[in-house]
Amino acid sequence: MTRITPLFFLIAIVCCGCGSDGPQAPGLPETGIVGQVYRSPTEPVCVVSDPCEETFAATFHVYRDDVKVAEFKTGDDGRFRLEIDPGEYLIVPDASAPILFPEGQAKAVTVPKGTVVTVRLDFDTGIV
Repeated sequence: MTRITPLFFLIAIVCCGCGSDGPQAPGLPETGIVGQVYRSPTEPVCVVSDPCEETFAATFHVYRDDVKVAEFKTGDDGRFRLEIDPGEYLIVPDASAPILFPEGQAKAVTVPKGTVVTVRLDFDTGIV
């Protein structure tokens, strides 16, 4: 019986932390956007063995109803994380982004309530 008691105690502790109403893990937003940005093509001629795309670092502006509500910078690997309220947003690359006509390449993203949405944002380099 003494061997079962520690096991039962361990199971009870683990199960107490399984509810969905508990606190979020540190560093994880309750709602927001996580993702990665890519630009392509990176060569005038692309082949199957070379995807002809790459991640890039840049600054992005986030708008809701034509009002700027946030700004974020991606790492060199193109990854980003943005804690933001649920809603519909427009993500606009900064004029300094290494892509063709950055302000004209806005991307719409919807963040549902209670969700961190994962996105891949693709941008055109203008190489033909």
